Amino acid sequence: MAIGAFLVGFVFSNSGFKSFLSGFIAIGLLWLGLALYVDNATQSILTEKISQLFPLNLFVLTSLVGGLVGGFASLTGALLKP
Repeated sequence: MAIGAFLVGFVFSNSGFKSFLSGFIAIGLLWLGLALYVDNATQSILTEKISQLFPLNLFVLTSLVGGLVGGFASLTGALLKP
């Protein structure tokens, strides 16, 4: 996913903030959708156990981590293009 965000950032080369924000939103929503799908498919067995370890909602945390990876990958791609 990070390679895809990097390539999109490199090809479209928006400004730094726009590039980061687009990668953050796109990959964050993708990870959120995947986490919800897996949670639904497994009847939330693992989600309930892991959510006891973290004070924050697990889906918010997953989206945040995925969004940061996508945002920084897209920003890197945009900044590497001359």
